[in-house]
Amino acid sequence: MNRKLTLLQNEQIELGRKHGLQEKQIRLYAKPSYNFLQMQELRTAMENGITGRNLRFLLKPSLSHQEMCRIRRCLEQGQQPMIPYPYGKILTAAAAVLMGLGIIALEAVHDRPYLLLNRESVTLKQGDVFDASSYIERNDNRAGKLILPVDVDTSEPGRKAAVYRYVTGEGEIVRILYVDVHA
Repeated sequence: MNRKLTLLQNEQIELGRKHGLQEKQIRLYAKPSYNFLQMQELRTAMENGITGRNLRFLLKPSLSHQEMCRIRRCLEQGQQPMIPYPYGKILTAAAAVLMGLGIIALEAVHDRPYLLLNRESVTLKQGDVFDASSYIERNDNRAGKLILPVDVDTSEPGRKAAVYRYVTGEGEIVRILYVDVHA
C-alpha cells in the first residue's frame, strides 16, 4: 500500500493487479496527481486495450474523470480525439487549411454526416461562461441529434475537454474541443 495515496486510490491499484494489468501499466496511473476516479478511468482504458499513442490522450491529470471517460469511450469506438494545440501557430494554420479543404471535399464527394468545429482549443478566463454552440463550424442538418457539451466547468483553472456528439442512423461522430481555463 502506497501511503502517499488515499484508500480509494490504492484500491484502484489493487484492482489493476487483480484484473491482470502489468506493474508498468499500473505505474502510469498510480500517482498522487490523479484522484481515484481518474485512476479508475485510466485503469479501465488499459483493461480495455487502450495503449501507447492512444493512452497519451488520457494521461493528463488536468482532465476531469468525466472528460477522461468521454475520451476513453471515443477511443474504444475506434475514433481518434482531436490533437490539442501543442505545436505552434504554423500547425494550427495548416490544420485550418486542411480542414477547409476537407469541408469542400466532404460536401463535393461524400454524402455522409459530419460535424466540424471551428478550432481545436480555446482559452477562457476562470468563471467565463462556456458557449458550446459558438465553436461549431458546420454540421450536417439531416435527421440526427447534435449533443453539445454541458458540463464544462470554468470555475477552476485547468484543461478541460468539451465533447461534441452528432448521432445519426449511420452512427455517431465525436469531436473534442480542449478548453484551457486560466485564472
